[in-house]
Amino acid sequence: MSAPAAPRLETLSLAFERFNEAARLLESQQRTLQERVASLDLQLAEKNNELHNVLENLSAGVIAVGPDGRIATANGAACALLGCALDDLLGQPAGELVSQRLGTGFVSRCAAGGWSDAGTVETSLPRTGGTVRLHASPARDVRSGAPIGGILILEDITALVQWRERALLNQRLSTMGQVAAQIAHEIRNPLGSVELLASMLARETAGTRAAGIAGHIVASIRSLDSLVSNILLFARGREPEVEPVLWEDVARAALQHAGHALDESSVRVETRWQACPARVLGDADLLTRAVVNLLLNAAQAMEATEGPRVITLETAGDSGCSLRIADRGPGVPAELRERIFDPFVTTRRRGTGLGLAIVSHIVAAHGGRVTCGESERGGAVFEITLPRAEAQAEHREGTHG
Repeated sequence: MSAPAAPRLETLSLAFERFNEAARLLESQQRTLQERVASLDLQLAEKNNELHNVLENLSAGVIAVGPDGRIATANGAACALLGCALDDLLGQPAGELVSQRLGTGFVSRCAAGGWSDAGTVETSLPRTGGTVRLHASPARDVRSGAPIGGILILEDITALVQWRERALLNQRLSTMGQVAAQIAHEIRNPLGSVELLASMLARETAGTRAAGIAGHIVASIRSLDSLVSNILLFARGREPEVEPVLWEDVARAALQHAGHALDESSVRVETRWQACPARVLGDADLLTRAVVNLLLNAAQAMEATEGPRVITLETAGDSGCSLRIADRGPGVPAELRERIFDPFVTTRRRGTGLGLAIVSHIVAAHGGRVTCGESERGGAVFEITLPRAEAQAEHREGTHG
C-alpha cells in the first residue's frame, strides 16, 4: 500500500515547488509593477508641477472649462482679473461667473453652442475700469479629437487700449494742428496792426475816456496774441536750446510778460527764492512761456475767489531744481489731476485747455516733469522739476573720463 504513495508525494512536492516559483515570480513582477507605478506617479507629479509653474507664470489668465460647462482649473492671473480666489472659481458655471464678473454673455453662448462659436471679444473690467480681451476656444482630446470642454484666455489690455486712444488723439491733433497753425498765422498779422493803432490812439487820447477804451483793446489784443502764440507753439512744437539758467531769472521774465494781466485781475504775487539755488538746464524763452501759462492759469482760477488773490512763486526741491506755483483758487479735482495736462482738458467754462498742455509739452522736451497737486490753502499747486545743470556736467565728465 505504501509503494504507490511515493510517486504521488513526489508529484505533489514538484507542484508545490512550481507554485512557489510562480509565487516568487509574481511577487517580483508585483514589486516591479509597484516601482513602475511609483516612477510614473513621480513623473506625472513633476509634469503637473511644470504645467502649474507654466500657467502661474503666464501674464494672461487661463481657465479650463469641463464638458459640463463648469470651471475645472484656473491660474493665478485669471483669479486676479476676476477678483476671485481659486476655491471660489472651481466647480462654478463658467458662463454665469464670467457674466457676473465681466458683464458679458459671450462664454455662456460659447458653452451652449459646444464651443463651436468660440472667438474673441473685448469687454470692460468693472472692478478696475480697465479693458479685458477674452478669447474662447474648444478643448479636444489629444488622441480622439473629441470635445472635452473649452479654454478661456483673459488678457488685461487696458494699457493697449489707452495707447490706441492716445494714438488716435495724436493723429487728430496733428491734423487739427496743421489747420490751426495756418489760421493762427493769418490772424497774427492783422493783430499786430490793430495793436499798433490802438496803442497810438491811447497815446493821442491820454487822459480821456477813449484812452481807457484803447488800453482795454490793447490788453485784449495781447491776450489774443498770447492765445495765438500758444496755438502755434502747440501745433509746430520747438526743440529747446538748453543752457544753464536760474529759475529766479525765468520767473522774473515771466512776471514781466504776465504783469499787466495779473494787475487787471488784482492778483498779488509772492516770491520765495532759495539762498543758493542750483542752475537747471533749460531754454529760457520756452520756460518763460511755460511759467507765464501757469501764472495766467492761476489768476484765472481765482476769478471767483473772495478775499486776497495771491500766487506764491518759489523755488523748491533739491538745490532749487523745482519751481512751484501755488494759488488760492478752488483747486483741481483729484480725478482730473492725471489728465489736466492733456489737450483741451480744462476746469474753466471758457478755458481752451491748451495752456497746461503746452506747459507739459515744454517740460517734457527738457527731460523734466510737471505735477499738479493741492496747495496748503486748498488751491492748486503746480511744480516743474528740471535736470540740474551741474549734475549733467558731472555725468558728461564721468562718461568721457
